[in-house]
Amino acid sequence: LDYDINEYNSFRENFEPANGLLRLILHDDHEELQAALLREKIDINASIPPDRLYFPNFMLNCNEINFNSMSRIQSISSIVKGEPLTLISFAAQSGSINCFKYLLLNHAEFTPSLLFYSVIGGNLEIVRIAHQKVMELLQVERPELMEKSQRSLFKDALIQAIRYHHYSIFDWLLSQTTHSLSDVLDNLVFCSLENCNIQATIDLMNKDLDIPTYLKADLNHAFCLLLYNGYISYIKIVLSLLNKPNIGLNLITFDRIVQSQNSSILQLIKDAPIDQILYSAIRHGCSYLVDYIFKHHHYYNDKFDYYNLYFNSVKHYSNEMYK
Repeated sequence: LDYDINEYNSFRENFEPANGLLRLILHDDHEELQAALLREKIDINASIPPDRLYFPNFMLNCNEINFNSMSRIQSISSIVKGEPLTLISFAAQSGSINCFKYLLLNHAEFTPSLLFYSVIGGNLEIVRIAHQKVMELLQVERPELMEKSQRSLFKDALIQAIRYHHYSIFDWLLSQTTHSLSDVLDNLVFCSLENCNIQATIDLMNKDLDIPTYLKADLNHAFCLLLYNGYISYIKIVLSLLNKPNIGLNLITFDRIVQSQNSSILQLIKDAPIDQILYSAIRHGCSYLVDYIFKHHHYYNDKFDYYNLYFNSVKHYSNEMYK
């Protein structure tokens, strides 16, 4: 570990950052923040030192996040990659409206990533202000790249709203989008699938985007994502949108079914080969699904079948399965 046990124990007491300024922002205490900045003579544009325990690693390139090699979201953090986190960015990320307004009124510098952080924070008022200020900044600093920058910024912001399930913010951002979403629909739809954000899918359909046709073009990948995460409610909605009664075996693999660890999914699979699913469950050590199959499903058990059960349990060193 790159931190000692005392640092870890201290963090566990309240799950707040060790930095005093950050705690003030987190509690939205703008008066004490102002006093602390003046007392300690801290630059309002100072970057925040990294806190190894507190900060979630939301600035990863999404391609680095392990979705079992299924993610198709491109970089969602290109606008913040390599940028230091500042006080105003942290205030936006924390949804601390009073500290955010104080820093903004005192001319704290910001970059287009401010909108990205504000969406994470989940405060719609901050998002509205950040959107206005960032658009003004782009108009002044990058007028020739205004449209391209705006499209990239909105894509990243929409994806964050989907990931954090900020429904009102996602809806508001959609209302502010003046360009076509067709070129980023791949990112938005599959981010919705990965994060089981059904409302985002509905909102996209309300923008007259033909989501069913889009899903049909890559249905195998869509079901793989949903099965991998066990999102049965979303699977039912996709089946309804496509007028399908169940999932065909040509669209999935046995391993995906087992990885979902959701026994209800078996009811949605046409002619589910229970024996093969059982073997896969044994190989993956999914005792819950094995137990469920034995209790609720019946299949023909001949000598070969018993041999396979024994072989899979022994081969994969599963003591629990063997018993």
